[in-house]
Order: sequence, then C-alpha cells, then structure tokens
Amino acid sequence: MAVGLTASRPISAGAIITNQLLVASKAVQRGQTVTLVTDGEGISVRMAGRALSDGLVNQRVRVVNLSSGKIVEGIARSAQTVEIIFQ
Repeated sequence: MAVGLTASRPISAGAIITNQLLVASKAVQRGQTVTLVTDGEGISVRMAGRALSDGLVNQRVRVVNLSSGKIVEGIARSAQTVEIIFQ
C-alpha cells in the first residue's frame, strides 16, 4: 500500500512501483510547533514544543518544551503530535 508515501525519485509511466521507490513523508519538520503528549496512571499532559529535528511517523525526534526550555526526546505520532514516554 502506497497511501501516505512519497516517490523517492521520478517514476516513469507504466513502471512497477516497489518499496525502494517510496519513502514515508515527514511527520514533523525541524522548527515546527508540535504538541507534546504523555499519558500515565490516570493522567494525560499536553504542552507546546518545537521540533529540533525532522522525523517520520514512529521515529524518535528531539523537541524543546516551550514552557520549561528543556530538550526532550519523543516519538512522532502524527503531523503535530510527539509522544513523550517516561519509564
């Protein structure tokens, strides 16, 4: 399935589309404002952040928390959401 993917290079008419010709689109781009989310034991927290790196869906990205100024690492879940997972 190629839904949500982008061609990595021009594809000629009639060519068979393979996984090597497709790449995932960036979910988060450096400098983009995102929502940081974390859930745990009956509580959900959301805050504003700014992406410090590009990232695909389910890829780790570094983000600065705009409230505290701290840099955290999370997982890009959508075009505007980065999930922070605490152990």
